[in-house]
Amino acid sequence: MLVAEAETAGVVEPEERSMIARVMRLGDKPVRTIMTPRHEIEWIDVSASDQEVRETLRRVPHSRLPAAKGSLDEIAGVIRGRRVLNELLAGHAPDFEACVDQVPHVSEHMSALDTIDVLRESPARMVFVFDEYGHLEGLVTEGDILRAIAGHLLEAPHEMPSATKRHDGSWLI
Repeated sequence: MLVAEAETAGVVEPEERSMIARVMRLGDKPVRTIMTPRHEIEWIDVSASDQEVRETLRRVPHSRLPAAKGSLDEIAGVIRGRRVLNELLAGHAPDFEACVDQVPHVSEHMSALDTIDVLRESPARMVFVFDEYGHLEGLVTEGDILRAIAGHLLEAPHEMPSATKRHDGSWLI
């Protein structure tokens, strides 16, 4: 009610009121409502060949990728692209399994707000979400939290055209 009154008085803009409401609802939402579901997870198979792992790292736009052995049922942790890049720049052939960092796990029934506390403590800035049977259901990153609060933002830059031809024949880059 306070936020609604502030909006009526012109102290809070309608978009701000909406965002404040989404923040306040995080405590009531289970984490599964904000997570990236399992079928949308891009991951690295650390048991694959070095070339396949390198190709996955090259193809995927994320700086951190879940790492598993063979399938997401054998989740091991997360690989940070920067760590692998440092190994390659140093002239070493990276041991991808050694580059895996542990990631905290939470229950799919945990509140989104409580998950933020776990995420805050995670060095990988990622949390895996499991069901009561121990199956990976999804993951939560800082981006998922931001989307829950601010809504969907502009699509990722890699999906936008880098140049557009104008009607006068010039190019907008």
